[in-house]
Amino acid sequence: MTLTWSNFPKKELILHFLDYEARCNLRTCSKNDLALVDSIHYVPSRMKISEISSRMDPEKSHIRLDIESFTICFIGKHDKTRIERAWNEELSEIAETKAENRFDLFQRYVDRFLNNGTLEADILLIKHVPIEPLDHWKIKVSSFILLSPGTPAGYVINWLTKIDSQLKELMVCNWTLEGVSEVPAVLEVSERLHLSEAADLTDEHLERLTATGITISSLEITLNGIKKALENHLKNGRRDDELIFSSNFPEDFDPVELFPNGLKFQKIEGRFPEDNIYKILGGFENKHGVQDTRICRCSNTLFQVSLEPKKSKDHVHILWPCTF
Repeated sequence: MTLTWSNFPKKELILHFLDYEARCNLRTCSKNDLALVDSIHYVPSRMKISEISSRMDPEKSHIRLDIESFTICFIGKHDKTRIERAWNEELSEIAETKAENRFDLFQRYVDRFLNNGTLEADILLIKHVPIEPLDHWKIKVSSFILLSPGTPAGYVINWLTKIDSQLKELMVCNWTLEGVSEVPAVLEVSERLHLSEAADLTDEHLERLTATGITISSLEITLNGIKKALENHLKNGRRDDELIFSSNFPEDFDPVELFPNGLKFQKIEGRFPEDNIYKILGGFENKHGVQDTRICRCSNTLFQVSLEPKKSKDHVHILWPCTF
């Protein structure tokens, strides 16, 4: 007997190797395929929600949802919305217009992707979206990126409190991050935490963090807290982790006081005489076996530790988070 898709014995195994576009194409083949695809739970590798304001009309905008290579846009103002779809940025000829607010249509569309009330993806990026999550939404992701400059701190907190999983990576950009220290999901990030604006984390919060790649701006952090964070970073950090703290340090701040006992380092010349730049050469045990040379840069407002840049022209460093 010739093996074809119609008589293939374990079709559900194949679905685990299909991306979102392939699954959608398979759903259109037959009623049996539609039922098969809908019966197998799927978690997209990446999802992005964003708003693009119109330059011609301040009341008009595009609410855009990207699920891997698929895009759906809700375009309009007030209670008139045009819905457009695209695959790999190639616009579909099928479009529709509805007499309904674009935000309501978008939220109802997102509801279609919820699994028991949970929005799932490996990476979720929310960029300049003025609406907040609905009460019944929960978020289960590995990496969460929230870019919302100029919004009240409560907007950020409302999104973060919807997180229902331990994050590997969290990045939040806003003009104020007051209140993030009270969100359990923030303190439980396992790998990389990026809060580069005015957060309210203290030394006590730093001790509770498990993340070893840390970027935090907070006036509540002291030199003692940074010293403990540096020791944890050197012992448990991964190869591409960075440690960056922004605060107001004393003018007579000596970075060497933050280095653990036994650390091997040397001061190197910077562009200006007042530059405090050190090369960390060793003298610490790292559980991942990372012993690469690190560069430490210090000022009255910044303390940064990162791997020494590679000099090879073939070396390519990818900054996190990747945009898509």
